Amino acid sequence: VTSIGYGCNPRNWNKTKMEVRGKNGKGIPAKVINLRIYKIKTAFLNYEIACSCSDAQILQMKNLLSTTIHGRVSKSQEDKILMNQYMDYGIKTRQWADGTIYNNRMMFRHLILYNDSDTFKFSQNKREGFINYLRQKKLTDTTVKKYDILLHGFLRWCMANGKIPKLENCESIFKIVKNPVVFLSSEELKQILNHPVVAGNVNMEIARDIFVFCCATALRYSDLIRLKKNDIHDGCIHILTKKTNTPIMVELNDISSEILDKYKNLDEDRALPYLDNRSLNVYIKSICRECGINQPITKSYYRAGKRIDITVPKWKFMSIHCGRRTFICHAVSKGIPPQIIMKWTGHSDYKSMKPYIDIVSKDKEEAMKRIFDDVKL
Repeated sequence: VTSIGYGCNPRNWNKTKMEVRGKNGKGIPAKVINLRIYKIKTAFLNYEIACSCSDAQILQMKNLLSTTIHGRVSKSQEDKILMNQYMDYGIKTRQWADGTIYNNRMMFRHLILYNDSDTFKFSQNKREGFINYLRQKKLTDTTVKKYDILLHGFLRWCMANGKIPKLENCESIFKIVKNPVVFLSSEELKQILNHPVVAGNVNMEIARDIFVFCCATALRYSDLIRLKKNDIHDGCIHILTKKTNTPIMVELNDISSEILDKYKNLDEDRALPYLDNRSLNVYIKSICRECGINQPITKSYYRAGKRIDITVPKWKFMSIHCGRRTFICHAVSKGIPPQIIMKWTGHSDYKSMKPYIDIVSKDKEEAMKRIFDDVKL
């Protein structure tokens, strides 16, 4: 199956002659379109004859067909082999997390559509062309930057293995907005803790408990669902994080201990009941909405060079990961050194902690104004 590269209104299509009448929507005359159809029909006819009369390999015959139709040899098969090799390298050697595997596959899907069956002979101009292609697809600059970083990793691997010539390391410019970190205040967390669950709605109660447990321990969802009873001993949680393969030890507090004790009689080896990520986030939003967590939150992003601002109630931004952010923000505001917090969270560098430090800096500024607010000059 191949495309002729033109479209036409169904009313202008002659089913008997298999030809177009008049012009298509872009003003291309029927003669041009019908000549293209004839050329492709002839190419397939010659391909069938060549296959029946030749011992050549199928891949060679496909390349012959592609050359006849497109005027060049398709490298799509070689490209897919190269991408599969890189994916195997990432999964087996680098031990990528599920999210990294998914994001790379999505990047390759976009790359195949952009590359149009051409070989990976990348230049800086072609890389910038890929970025522009993604922007034309109406992706946000945050997503475009993510795919560009993944592409750069792939190209570095290709260069290291002699697959493509060395490229200049040029930085592309992206407009990224620093949005506010969404987390629960102490009062909001108390509201959720005391939220009366409707009788019989077991999943809603489980979602509330898992979310509160996340607020009390800073565990990621990927670690929460893998938490076993034998991971908890001596008053601590001992796990190897799935995302970064970092061993962490999180001491239990009153909140986390009470929730674990509530589910200690689970038949399975799990420490907590299981809920899939999507359902869990739906329940969390519902709970936060019922608790009246409606503070307006504005977030901004760039799409196709245009800044877009959206303002919605806070509960719409709530998810299981907000529990982790809540833990970190409260720990930082209590004056706990970032080095200790990073041992709980498994963060590997200070850069990841900076957004939370910036929040506390604003709190300190407001606190300084209140110290002598009763002293007038």
